[in-house]
Amino acid sequence: MPKSQPLNSKDSSAFQRALIHYEKKEYEQSLAEVEGIIERRKDRLHGESFCLKSLLLYHLKKEPDAETLKECDELTAKGSEIDSESHVAWHMAGIYYKLRTEYRKALKAYMSSYQLNPDNSNVYQDLAMLAAQLRDFPTLVDVRRKALTQHMNQRMSWAALIAALFLDKKYTEVENTVELYDRVMEVERKQVKDPKVDDRVERSECLMLKAEAIVAQNKPKRALNYLYTIEPNVRDKLAWCELEAKLLVEVNKPEAKKRYLLLIQRNPSDVEYYKQAMKLSEDPVGLLKELSAANPKELTPCFLLLNELDSTSPEFTELFMKTLLSQLSRNVLTTFVLFKDFYSDPAVIKLIDDNIAQLKDSCDEVPFAVFIAYHYSYSNRHSDALTAIEDVKPIADADAGTDVDTQADYLLAYSHILTRAGDLAAAQAALAKASGKLPGDVYLNTKYTAACFKNSDVSAGYKAAFRFYIQGKHAKDDAEAMNYITSIESVNTVINMASAHMIRQEYSLALKRALNVIDIFNIYQREQYDFHFFGPRKGTLRTYINMVEWEQSVYDHDVYARAVDIVSTVWVTINAKYLDVVGEENTTLGNSWRKEMLEKVDTKTDSDPFGVAALESPDGLSRAVDVLKTLEKVRPTPLVYLKELEVYAAQKKHVLATQSLKKAKERGATNSQIAMGACIIRHALDTDDHVPDIIKQMQLKLLPTIATEGDVLNDELLQYTNSFVTNVLDWLKTRRILRLTENLSTEAAEKIEELVTEEDLESAYQELRISGVDTEPFVKTSKELWPRVSFF
Repeated sequence: MPKSQPLNSKDSSAFQRALIHYEKKEYEQSLAEVEGIIERRKDRLHGESFCLKSLLLYHLKKEPDAETLKECDELTAKGSEIDSESHVAWHMAGIYYKLRTEYRKALKAYMSSYQLNPDNSNVYQDLAMLAAQLRDFPTLVDVRRKALTQHMNQRMSWAALIAALFLDKKYTEVENTVELYDRVMEVERKQVKDPKVDDRVERSECLMLKAEAIVAQNKPKRALNYLYTIEPNVRDKLAWCELEAKLLVEVNKPEAKKRYLLLIQRNPSDVEYYKQAMKLSEDPVGLLKELSAANPKELTPCFLLLNELDSTSPEFTELFMKTLLSQLSRNVLTTFVLFKDFYSDPAVIKLIDDNIAQLKDSCDEVPFAVFIAYHYSYSNRHSDALTAIEDVKPIADADAGTDVDTQADYLLAYSHILTRAGDLAAAQAALAKASGKLPGDVYLNTKYTAACFKNSDVSAGYKAAFRFYIQGKHAKDDAEAMNYITSIESVNTVINMASAHMIRQEYSLALKRALNVIDIFNIYQREQYDFHFFGPRKGTLRTYINMVEWEQSVYDHDVYARAVDIVSTVWVTINAKYLDVVGEENTTLGNSWRKEMLEKVDTKTDSDPFGVAALESPDGLSRAVDVLKTLEKVRPTPLVYLKELEVYAAQKKHVLATQSLKKAKERGATNSQIAMGACIIRHALDTDDHVPDIIKQMQLKLLPTIATEGDVLNDELLQYTNSFVTNVLDWLKTRRILRLTENLSTEAAEKIEELVTEEDLESAYQELRISGVDTEPFVKTSKELWPRVSFF
């Protein structure tokens, strides 16, 4: 291809005008100028014009179609090839590839532009930010080092290089660079003699980072000595004290305990300070008593002391009751939250039962009723809990005229008690009333939206979420609400949508929403340009590094884990034919709702608004493996490996399924979970007529070495499942997957008392529904024990 030819004065002026129009986002005017240049120079091609035209065509269409994107790709490739020696062409190519989220191509283009013109600050910033975003730390180091050679007197250039070296784990170079920076800046201060040349904050950050680099090399003694030498120049005294205390512990210095006690004086609410001091004390209980006496208004040492004491001892009883009565006397309706963690101990439950009269006299009627209702609820006496809180409802209603906040707190507590009792409809109604009392309250509106989805009231949930995000405005219909909510990347709301559809057995919509959440997290992971641009600012160097290290585990989030669970469950259930559902499943929303929604949803931007195509996707199981592997990297728990096992078994990848069971056991899976996994693997081997005999025999030989309880190879699967899969939910899932569903509902009803919470009860009910059995025996027994349950 012919190389680019220089522009004449006319075309050069036109190109400059085109760039000005582009920067002002006047794309049509810019395109007219560029096309004029290209038309006039058919035999003397100009690569920069082709690259700029590509950007303009991309921007002129809000959602470029496939044909436009193909043309843009060709123009960019052609322009950068013609003008391969032009930093402008490569820069525009980088911008285009970044818009297309083709980040590796963008990085290569930016690098080419930077090599041609290292003085261009815009290219430098784009390249550095993209390298950081892609975690390409070696490239980031190279770019920062080259930039420093151009600007030796810029403090931020030094700080940026030091941060890049630290992220690339080049700790020795971090030390050397900090020393060099300190010498250069000392010369700068003496030469300029300007009081405005104040690098104390940057210097402090860099010195502390050098100390962290020495720590990272496992040299605590040297790090401690260095820390003492830099103390006068460190501005962040708290960080210095924390690092000193940590290093004193590592080198076994007796002063370590004293340092943590000094830190407690600075911040008596920090739990970690107390825990470290306790580890260093010969008498942790005595230490906590002293600290509690020294900070009588601070609850942290008090609760830590309670955790150390025997809950049946008089000392525990005295301290616990004193603390509880003190908190109740404040008449705050949320007091129970402080004591909730103690409810795994039967002695604490009995202690409160024995002292109800004393507690009642310590506070007003409504706060006491709320506390005692929580007490009954968390000790699984749901009828007593509802009676306690409903008896004071008239008083709370009467107080609403003078104290709206108090009544809202009452309704929040009431909805929580109702939810734990399984009455999701009444809980939703209570929160609707609470959010109506304080319509601008973000927390209440969020709770109400979640309650709608938990109660499977999808339509109300969509509208409530829409009203929450666009305050005061009501959606015209479900379609407007759904379009908006799924476009604003609110993962908490969208995952609740997915769960609601899952409960209603609307599998395509559940899959669609869960995939929305996964897509949003993928965007979080890759679209972090602004963070890296604004992160390494004055005084935030170590914080920036901590954030970069944290963001590498962005997938380690409960919402992402929930989405992965829903995606893998749906695809395993459908593709493994555990449930005869294809496409338009028998949905409680009804076909009329779907038809109405299809007329209104934006199918131009989403060709599969209900997830039907995703549900029928032939590679669903492979995609389930992909998202599970992503989760496994940051959260290698038994539940993740067991979910992988289910997918591999459905794919008939028996070796990988056995390996997943082994990993689950190594990570601490319970005997019940191991037995469940073993049953699934054996069933998959027994029902696979195409597995080579050598592989089958190898896996059957390995299975008893992992599942050591019982005889997993020779026992009947039904007998083995009933004997060794002891957790009710694991047992139900195993029976469903093995298709051993005869009398399942009746047998589940006999185990119902083992289900402690309403979430467990609901999960058990959903397993029965997916199994396709008659749920009436289970429902009948459930209503006897949980009379207020509303999700059946």
